[in-house]
Amino acid sequence: MHAPTVKELAHAWLTETTAKANSTIVRGNIFAHEYNHQLLTPTGLSMRSGADAINPFYSPAKGAATDSYAKDANNNVSPGSAPVSIYEGLQTSIDIARRRSGYNPLDQPTDQKPKAAGDREHFIAFTQQIANIPFLSLLAAQVTQIQQKSHDANALVDSFVKGFIGLKNQDVEQIKQSLSSLVNAALSYSEQTERQSNFNQNILQTGNGGSVNFMLYASEFTIKASSHKGTITFQSSYTLSQAIYQLSVESWNNVKDTFSKQQKTDTEQWLDDTTTPVKEGSKLRAICLVG
Repeated sequence: MHAPTVKELAHAWLTETTAKANSTIVRGNIFAHEYNHQLLTPTGLSMRSGADAINPFYSPAKGAATDSYAKDANNNVSPGSAPVSIYEGLQTSIDIARRRSGYNPLDQPTDQKPKAAGDREHFIAFTQQIANIPFLSLLAAQVTQIQQKSHDANALVDSFVKGFIGLKNQDVEQIKQSLSSLVNAALSYSEQTERQSNFNQNILQTGNGGSVNFMLYASEFTIKASSHKGTITFQSSYTLSQAIYQLSVESWNNVKDTFSKQQKTDTEQWLDDTTTPVKEGSKLRAICLVG
């Protein structure tokens, strides 16, 4: 009995049949691990245990494509409905994983609907689906402690972006803006009740030798609304979980044919589907760290 080829694994994955695990599965899913319990507030701990069903555990997201990725993806748009370019291949694969998981960052929990497709449970299911894609290579996965001494929201964003592994210098300012937008969107869902929110930043990036990367970063914050401000409970240390997956030219060329009947996901659609909008009607106009 021969070991399955990458193409066979891709076919099995696309048809949702059982396939032999590759290194991404063997290494596991870093986002599903129970990190940082000692830094969670009592509300956060109850959210982790599911003991407080009326306090939703948000999982807002922000999708971003680095400038170089967006330019290259736009220059390589294929004419048909199936993914052909490596950019379309990565975007379509991530989108398939997201749809299978049921995760929809546009559908955040509310008091009236505490279980929603944009909650942490669905986010974890999404990350597991990503880990199961057999033709992606896991380049890096780690948990970092971010030390934060300032109560300034911009300083918080800066400290997190500095902790992002794999980010190129020319992309730092763009991702800072993206992360700030994520914070604004996340805090627009906050209410008078203190709640836990799992912020996650999704990035598409060009790699080396024509490869493309999917970079995922996540961290948990306690949020609350106060006097028309969205507040994050200040802590001196935060946990940042992160992973980088790569689709190489060789891998994509090996599996491209198996996607011939798949509907491709273009860059703009991917960005829209992975970005939580500011809550309609939200009157929050400021961000501050308290505590």
